[in-house]
Amino acid sequence: MQLTTVCFLLAFSVFISVCNAQDDCMETLDIVYVLDGSNSVARGNFRVMRNAVLSSISKFTILPNQTRVGVVTYGERLYADIPLTDDFSSLQQSIQDLQWPDGSTATHEGLIYATNMLRASSRSGVPQVIVVLTDGESNRPKLTYEAARQAKNEGIIILCVGIRFGEMSREELYGMASSPSYVYLIRDFDSLDERLANITSVICPTCIGGLDAVFVLDGSNSVRRRDFWTAVSAINDTAMTFWQNYTSSRIGFITYATLVSETIPLTTSDNTNDFVNRVNNLEFPDTGTGTDLALQEAVRLLQNSLRFKVPRVIILITDGGSDKPPRTIQVANAAKAAGIVIYAIGVGPYIDDAELKNVSSDTTLNMTVETFDLLRDRLNELVDSVCNQCTEPVELLFVIDGSDGVTLANFGLLKAAVTNAALNFEFGPTKAEVGVVSYSNTVRGGFGPVADPVAFMNGMQIISYPGGPRTTSEGIRQAAQFLINANRSDAVNVMVVMTTGQSFNPTRTRIDSFLVRQMGIQTFAL
Repeated sequence: MQLTTVCFLLAFSVFISVCNAQDDCMETLDIVYVLDGSNSVARGNFRVMRNAVLSSISKFTILPNQTRVGVVTYGERLYADIPLTDDFSSLQQSIQDLQWPDGSTATHEGLIYATNMLRASSRSGVPQVIVVLTDGESNRPKLTYEAARQAKNEGIIILCVGIRFGEMSREELYGMASSPSYVYLIRDFDSLDERLANITSVICPTCIGGLDAVFVLDGSNSVRRRDFWTAVSAINDTAMTFWQNYTSSRIGFITYATLVSETIPLTTSDNTNDFVNRVNNLEFPDTGTGTDLALQEAVRLLQNSLRFKVPRVIILITDGGSDKPPRTIQVANAAKAAGIVIYAIGVGPYIDDAELKNVSSDTTLNMTVETFDLLRDRLNELVDSVCNQCTEPVELLFVIDGSDGVTLANFGLLKAAVTNAALNFEFGPTKAEVGVVSYSNTVRGGFGPVADPVAFMNGMQIISYPGGPRTTSEGIRQAAQFLINANRSDAVNVMVVMTTGQSFNPTRTRIDSFLVRQMGIQTFAL
């Protein structure tokens, strides 16, 4: 298997998404890396894997009472382990001393040991993470699935990095991971589109540290009593799914009609019984539709117990327009301005679609279902999308290699991949602004960060294939200038450089890359 250091380190940059795009991860975590050392990996590639782990741990705050890291290696059996530690120096040395196990691929052994390691020294409120790195299907898939299922049932989050997955079972990776968005696949040039789709999660925090969500359920007289209880049951099940997949989450629940009827405060996974008991004792409100008051109460719950870098979400479920639409939209806008993401789900034929679009944070977060019986399926789909929403302001510049080494056909692939990746973000002056630079021997096209997706796509259409020698430093300098000119103090600055080979002046490229990083610009290389 041909595996370059750059490719592997890039895969690990995805894992740093568990925090955010700052230089260091300040969140408190317990992490165990599970490294495949089977014979297909080969000794040299295992060394690359080991060095990648060394690089990634430097991003975490490994100190007493903060993040701890452990490592497990395996081949045909468990080969070596490094217990969870908060001693960074000893951890580095232990990783450097790891040897290639060789043998077959007993992934289940690595998962079982990692789970036991986390279980034996769990800390209240601290997210637990397993990162599996493998280049092939395990030799006992059923045991692997069972080991992963047990870990996830205990609230452990599993991320999987699959190398050269054309020779491995994609199904097994997805079966192991806590969510499809936690599977990262390294393939070839044609898979660049798929790889770039993960850039959103690289930049933004995910729910790995939990989320705070409040369900807001309309119980007005237009909602039948049976439908109200169908919705309550669906919300209860969805709350359980959030707690299972994202163990540090807190869930609240509000029912309303003319006034707020019942408020269940933000509840942790340790108190699910209390949550269920209160849900079972709810009463059907049965009057008007005071959506503005219910949203106001949801905002109060979220604002009164802020947690650093934890996504805050309101999920509104209603079957019609509110009694006071202007006031409802005003409250929703204030919530969104405070960084709260609002999902608006309309049920049945009498919804006010215009109002729901104004209430939701984005048109993609405005959903409809025909009946309350279908609500459960819609909420199941919502679990992952809630955790993949990018709510951090970002200035993003793609730097595209248009030299002779790329070819016209591949340049078209690059443009398509960049467009698809960019559209994963929520554009806006307080959200994402995205720009592009294309280069060969000099800058050949591009535009600075724009806040409008239509403007972005129009700009992409006029970028043409330049051809010529490759001077990557020119593209990097222009992209940095665009980011400087944008001058958004509240935004994360990110540059993604895509190239197919060494630049004409590698020394100049290295110097410019160093200077860009010194300016605080997060840089990714593909």
